[in-house]
Amino acid sequence: MRPRPLQGSGVLNTATSVFNITTTLFSIVVMYFIYLFSGERIAAGASRGWSILNFASKWYLYIVIGIFALFAIIALVMIVAALIIWIGFFMRKQQ
Repeated sequence: MRPRPLQGSGVLNTATSVFNITTTLFSIVVMYFIYLFSGERIAAGASRGWSILNFASKWYLYIVIGIFALFAIIALVMIVAALIIWIGFFMRKQQ
């Protein structure tokens, strides 16, 4: 019998998540520079393709950074809620 692959392994999932975050951050940096470069080309009077690229890269940045911000806000709310529950538990225990 062959051994089964490590599907659902915590280490594997963590490594995949870190890799996805890293590649997403890299794509944000690349898209930002594409946005800046296409903006310079538009200012110089280049073709319509540069304005389409500028529009697409700008909205990509809005959407991806918005999703990151949403996840950060959700994580912050969860941490604050856990902290409030934890403090309430210890305050009740002292009484």
